[in-house]
Order: sequence, then C-alpha cells, then structure tokens
Amino acid sequence: MHSTPLPLLHEIRFRKLLRLSARWSTPRVRRTVAFVAFVITTAFFPGRFAGRDAPGYFDGDLDQQSALAEGCKEWLGGGKLSRGRFGTSSGRFDGEWMFATYMMAGMGFAQMAEEHPEKADEYKPLVEAAVDQILTPASKAFEVEAWGSDPIGALDSDYGHAAYLGYLDLLLSLERFVWPVNKHAALNDRITASLVRRLDRAPLGLVESYRGEIFPIDNTALFGAIGLYDRATQKDHKRVLVKVFSALDARYTDPFSGMLYQRVATGTGEPVDAPRASGTALAAYFMSFADERRGKELDQAVARNTDVHGGFGLVREYSRGAEGDGDIDSGPVLLGYGVTATGFSLSGARIAKDESRFRALYATAHVFGAPRDGGGARHFISGGPVGDAIMFAMLTAHGGRS
Repeated sequence: MHSTPLPLLHEIRFRKLLRLSARWSTPRVRRTVAFVAFVITTAFFPGRFAGRDAPGYFDGDLDQQSALAEGCKEWLGGGKLSRGRFGTSSGRFDGEWMFATYMMAGMGFAQMAEEHPEKADEYKPLVEAAVDQILTPASKAFEVEAWGSDPIGALDSDYGHAAYLGYLDLLLSLERFVWPVNKHAALNDRITASLVRRLDRAPLGLVESYRGEIFPIDNTALFGAIGLYDRATQKDHKRVLVKVFSALDARYTDPFSGMLYQRVATGTGEPVDAPRASGTALAAYFMSFADERRGKELDQAVARNTDVHGGFGLVREYSRGAEGDGDIDSGPVLLGYGVTATGFSLSGARIAKDESRFRALYATAHVFGAPRDGGGARHFISGGPVGDAIMFAMLTAHGGRS
C-alpha cells in the first residue's frame, strides 16, 4: 500500500495536478513558478500567524484535539464514504484512501483516549466503529481486487496483504493497549499471529503489499503492530522483531540520508525507488510503537531533511542533492519540498518534543490544509476525509509507551 498523502488543492484531483505540472516547459520554469507561489504564500500568511494553533496541539489541548475528533466523527457513519468520494482516477488508490481515513481516524481517537484517560469511555465506541468500517466489504474491496482473496479470510496463508493487515493490526493493537478488554481482541490475536508467521518466513524479511510490490514503509506498520501487541498482552515476539529490524537497518535504510527506500525489488531486495521523506516520516510514526530508538532515528533523518523559511517548516521529499517528481505517495513536490512529508512529520516532531520544528511544520500544514471550523469541528478542506484523519492522527501522536 502506498503511503497516503495529504491532497494539496480542494476539488482538484491529484493526477490533474501532475498533468498540469508536466506541461510546464522546463524544470527551471517549474522551480520559478513554485518559488513565486511560495513567496506569495509567505507574504500573505506569515509563519507566526499560520502556526498560532501549534502550541495547543503540541501541549495536547483537549479543546483543540476534540475539534479534530468531531471533524473525523462525520466520516464514521455507514455509507458516508465510498471509493468514488476520493477521485484519484484509480480504484486502488481510492480504496486505499478510504481505508486510511478510517484507520487514521481510529488512531486519533485511541491516542486521545490514551492521553486523556477521562475521555476513554467516550472514544472507545468511535475506535470500534472505525475498525468495523475497515472490516466491511466496501473497505476491503481494493485489497480483494488486487489479491483475489479476502485479507481476513487469508490469515492462514503465508503471503502478502502487508499494508491492509499491518495498518489494521496497528489500530487493533493500540485499541488493545488502551482498552485491554474489547470486542476486537480475538481478531488482534489472529492477525498478529499471521503477521509474525509471514515475517518469520519472508526471505527478504519483508512482506509484499501487493503481488510483486514490497514497501519497507508498509512493513513498519507490521512491526509497530507486533511491538505494541506485545506491550498490551505481555507476549514476546522479540526474536522475530530483532530479525526484521536488523534487515531494515542493514538493507532497506539509505546509509547516507538515514531514510528508508520507498520500494525494493521482490527478488533481491535491491532499491527500486529512492529514499523518500514521505514514507520515512510515516515509518517513524509506526516504528514509535515498536522501537522507540529506531523511530527516533527515522524521525531525525527526516528532521535533517527539513528547512524553515519565514516560519514555515518544509520537508524535502528526496535526500539533499537528489531530485525527483511528485507521485501518489509524496503528493505534489514544489521546489523539492513534499506536502505529504511535511504533514506526516508532525507526528515525529511531537513525539520528539521538538516544539520549534512542530510549530514550523504546522504553519505549513495549516496554510495548505485550509482548516475550516464550524459546529465544534475542524475540517482541513483541501485534504477531504483522508486529510482530516491524517491530521488528527499526526497531531495527537505521542510517545511514552515504553
């Protein structure tokens, strides 16, 4: 599964934006246009103004977090989302984004309950609702179409489904950690056992997301799910985790930037995509649930790839000195800076308690997310449902589980 990006412009499909970008005559023209757009943005939205809400999010202000929660609650009702709502021009990506909306919203609700125990009873049914939506045929359709099998029905097999099962199991493990007794505990047991077996038997130490497609970033969701499951249940899968962590460090992390390769070849494990900040920032979040040190190392790699201009924090999608275009993983890349990487980096900055970086990153996310408040809820208009959910999860992420 590709890491889910934050869309940049409301009602403008991502692929249209890429086609428009392709019409710009030369890289020099594209850089000039992007620079002018950035100058105009910073002139009208000073970083200090755009980042004014950041201290509240950083400190875990309940009112501010609750507004994010209210925004995501709208998407949990049955039938409110469908793949057609996302409009990426790809049934697979539309399905991924719908799945990610429920998964990230569930993570946000559970993180709030963990940080504010007095709200645990209120948020438990919302986490349950998010999981229940993920398990519906509509949410599984993109995965069934890709594999020809239901990911839950295939738990006894030894192959694939890394993204769907890993992301879902991370939410289930967090649900288990916050509420040891819950209606999904048995499913959490089954999926975790299946993931452990698949990782243990995987020749490259990684599991395929789709046939012939291996993404190290998706596998960090598996690692986070298993590590958090062990904390919640006092089980011990350290042997398997040490094995896969070693593979991640030795083979799938770029030694120069410290970022993860976005994709590797199924036969050899050799990189087939560059080390990328959008995936690495998401992986840092996932790894924080399993291994605090490795999560911190990935976040530090992204922090080294971060610049601040006029109070706005911007994360380079590719390592310094390298160039590349935007895609469905990164979202638009302007002047080398990725929208998705910047949004995902908020979680690492909050977990690391790096307030200055968090505030600068939030200023950028605020401008490009275009938040709108109403009825006690906050929506990020340019991101739609998946943008609401991702911002909710990133802005409520925190450490302290070890």
